[in-house]
Amino acid sequence: MLKRKCYVCRSGIRADILEMPFLVWHRSSMEIPSKKECLRLLGDYQVPRHIRQHCLMVAEVGSTLARELSTAGIRLNRSLVEASCLLHDISKMESVERGGDHALMGAQVLASRGFHEVAEIVRQHVYLDVPVLQAGVCEKTLVNYADKRIKHTKLVSLEERFQDILSRYGTSRERKDRIKALYADCLLMERVIFEVLPFKPGDLANRIVMPHDPTKNTR
Repeated sequence: MLKRKCYVCRSGIRADILEMPFLVWHRSSMEIPSKKECLRLLGDYQVPRHIRQHCLMVAEVGSTLARELSTAGIRLNRSLVEASCLLHDISKMESVERGGDHALMGAQVLASRGFHEVAEIVRQHVYLDVPVLQAGVCEKTLVNYADKRIKHTKLVSLEERFQDILSRYGTSRERKDRIKALYADCLLMERVIFEVLPFKPGDLANRIVMPHDPTKNTR
């Protein structure tokens, strides 16, 4: 039987979150790599510096939002958010060179290491399995959203990010339509996330710190 959580925004938008009992039961024994371990994994898989820098920026956005939401009363596993952000593109370069879905490939890599909860979030960092309002404000929506706010290594608006995505990947009518649908979903995601925060999406730049990559001297 699935366990249901309900979150209601101030505007009255209701989000029902379904949690698998297996994951709930294992909360106390969840395997989450530390930041140091995440950076070591990126090195082990020879993730290029520019992708590492992107992951560090996504992690800064995700961690900042998780902290602010926790202060606002939304319970989140901040370590899970940070680790998932840091590792979300662990298979990006491999997918570019060999083909394949980098989100799924990354999830398989992390699951093989025993990081099953992180793997599940990484698998959904491009597309969520369920509609935004059903997912609600949770770790996987934060990671998904944080990635959409970073263009390469720069914090940008959703509009600018999706203009870039559309120009690079909108090579057919079908792809353009899919990207536009994803943009609409992300705008709704942004609305739900920021409705409980005391600042607007455009103010996020004032709350994050430019991260340092301690592995910059390696590939």
